[in-house]
Amino acid sequence: MSKNFEKAKETCVKYNVKVCDLHSVWKRLVDVGVDTTELLANKLNHPIREFHYYMAIKLLEIMYED
Repeated sequence: MSKNFEKAKETCVKYNVKVCDLHSVWKRLVDVGVDTTELLANKLNHPIREFHYYMAIKLLEIMYED
């Protein structure tokens, strides 16, 4: 995870701002052997439709958690 992202997360914690950290989800996929290139529609940087759905669900979970 980039230092800038870590700093941003620290700032969010400091000010009680929720963070939807999909970077760590992506990293976990890589760590367990998933070919994440196959999750990219353009094989570069744009997720496939199914991953958009997953991101939306994760965002809703973060928004409505206690």
